[in-house]
Amino acid sequence: MPATTETINNFLNYCRQYISGRERSDGQLFLDRFFQAFGYEGLKEAGARCEEIVDDGSRKGNTGFADLFWPRDRLESVLIEMKSKKVKKLNQHYGQAWEYARNLNPKPRYVILCNFEEFWIYDFLTIIDTPVDIIRLVELPERFNAFTFMGSKDIYPDFRNAGIVAVTTRIARSMGELFTSLKARSGKDFTVEDAQEFVLESVLAIFYRQRGMLLEKKLPGDYGELILKSN
Repeated sequence: MPATTETINNFLNYCRQYISGRERSDGQLFLDRFFQAFGYEGLKEAGARCEEIVDDGSRKGNTGFADLFWPRDRLESVLIEMKSKKVKKLNQHYGQAWEYARNLNPKPRYVILCNFEEFWIYDFLTIIDTPVDIIRLVELPERFNAFTFMGSKDIYPDFRNAGIVAVTTRIARSMGELFTSLKARSGKDFTVEDAQEFVLESVLAIFYRQRGMLLEKKLPGDYGELILKSN
């Protein structure tokens, strides 16, 4: 059963009554009810996992623990990082989410940073470092179409920053076509996971190059070398 205005309002009412906004004590309960609002019995029944171990999940290479990882085969995977209600600048925790995302398999396309009051949604196949939408908890009854990726059908979400997304549509389409081509050629020596990682790294290279962080060094012959600036 997909989300409805009624199920979303039930979720909001529950949050008002029982959720205080503390990351450790309320995070998993909040997420479980969030999944219920979108028609699942709970997050575990949907196949999502809390406190997912992420090897090399920190910038120092240490093991990390993702608050929620939802790996899916037919649909795009999702990563959610919860922060306390006291945390107002969620963008400061983007780096942590990025490290988790690039070290998880399958690679999550949709990444959410949430402080119990706002959902910052990232689409890593279109814009890497900018939220495609920021939705306040109280806006959910009118904006839950931005979370169609939580459903069981492949329906692109109604993101508020559609204009920003449109700028990168051509790149996203190219990356999608590249992944489809690589996936068709996958086999014993080159898996689907290898294809996902290659496409994600390609998007990252585009991101760095657009921001002047990537240099191309010409080498003899038809080869080139991409070098990341150490700013």
